[in-house]
Amino acid sequence: MTISMISISRQHSGCYKWFISSGSEIHHSRFGQATLEACLRGAGVLAPKNNLLVEIVYQQIHMGTHLLEEIIADAGRLAKQISERYSSLTLTCSSADPDATRPSHV
Repeated sequence: MTISMISISRQHSGCYKWFISSGSEIHHSRFGQATLEACLRGAGVLAPKNNLLVEIVYQQIHMGTHLLEEIIADAGRLAKQISERYSSLTLTCSSADPDATRPSHV
């Protein structure tokens, strides 16, 4: 079974880019999407329909593997979950690393 991957990265506030791939083949990519939800919805619609499962990666962190139909039907809920999970993970990591809050030039 082949699993597609949607990889999303935030470029700056209100600007995301994404690509969808299977193995080493990139099927589609977009730059300039305004929201995480728009990325999920757009990538879900363009994902290869023969790949029922899709791995979602946000900011290079695995956020889960979902059914393609779930991504298409419920992109808003998934976007909220991903955003909350990412915030929680980055907060936990910065709390665990005493150097995380130190300026980079130190």
